[in-house]
Amino acid sequence: MKYLLAASGMLLLTACGGNTRVPVQMDNVVAANAPWLTVEESRNVVPVSGLERSVKIEPTPTISGAVEAQLRQQLKSKYSTDLIVRCRDVEASMAVDTDQAPGTISMQLATSCRINARGSESSHNYRARESVPATSNTDGVNYQAAFPQLVAITSKEIAGNLATDIAASNKR
Repeated sequence: MKYLLAASGMLLLTACGGNTRVPVQMDNVVAANAPWLTVEESRNVVPVSGLERSVKIEPTPTISGAVEAQLRQQLKSKYSTDLIVRCRDVEASMAVDTDQAPGTISMQLATSCRINARGSESSHNYRARESVPATSNTDGVNYQAAFPQLVAITSKEIAGNLATDIAASNKR
C-alpha cells in the first residue's frame, strides 16, 4: 500500500511541472538535398523561455535538416558552378512573451557557414530573430503551428545575408 501511494505521489509530481518536451513535426518544411549546400547536424532540442515551466521543442526531422531545406530553397537561384556552402553549429532558442496582447513567440536562429565560390573561401556567422503571434491550443501555446513558421522566416533572413556573401565571393 505504501508503494502504491509513493508511486501515485511521484506521478502527480511529474505531471505538475518539471521538464516538458514537445514533439513538433516538420515534414512540410524539409525537402530533398543538394550536394552543394549542407548543414551539419547539431543539437536537436530547442529551449523555450518565458514560461513558468521548462519546455523543450524536439522537431522531427531535425532543426538542422529544416534549416538546410529552407536555405536550399531560398538560395537555389544563387547556385553557380563550383559553389559549395557548408554550415554548422545551428543553434535555436525560442521565447514566449505573454505580457503583451496578443502574446508573441520569437525564435533566435544562428549558424556559421563557410562559402567556397570558385576557389575563393570565406566564413561568416549568421543570426536572425523573428516573432509571430502566439496561438493557443488545449495544451497551452501552439508550438506545432509556430515552430515551422519561425524556422522558415528566420532561415529566410539568414539566406538573404548568405546570398549577399555568396555574391561577394563570386566577384573575387
